[in-house]
Amino acid sequence: ARYRTVGARTIDVADRLGLYEASVVHGSTAAKSRDLAGTLPDAFAGASSVLAVLAALGACALFAWGRHDGERLVASFAAAVVGFLAFSKVFSPQYAEWALFLVPLVAGREGLAAAALLGLAFLLAELWFHSYSRLYEVGGLVWLVLLRDLAFVACFGLLAARLARTRGVAHA
Repeated sequence: ARYRTVGARTIDVADRLGLYEASVVHGSTAAKSRDLAGTLPDAFAGASSVLAVLAALGACALFAWGRHDGERLVASFAAAVVGFLAFSKVFSPQYAEWALFLVPLVAGREGLAAAALLGLAFLLAELWFHSYSRLYEVGGLVWLVLLRDLAFVACFGLLAARLARTRGVAHA
């Protein structure tokens, strides 16, 4: 299973703690990927795909069931992108950059906090990016990547909360 996000990091952490024995295999030579293999990673990958779609659709539904204005539209786009990234089975820095242009545009306390979490996620990604090949040694870098992934999940939560909180409010 090609899987490199929250679920994969959960498996890696379980491996580090001695609760699971992760099996890392070489994936695509062109992408130089290393993937987790086995029933548990496959199950997490399937669940992750469902969660990614539900997160994006949930953000759209929160917008649709509330007032329609520019601020909420921006928040719903940001939440849909961040939610999809947070839960998709492959986390790509190229796709994560989309969030860099959307999240800072979200108004309110949640928008500011979400932008700070996004900044933290990118900082954490930068800390391990140059040691990417060491990531699959299931070593200390796993903790940084898990924190990056959790920052994306928390960012999505804040953006979704903003949408839910501002459903019928004239100005938030």
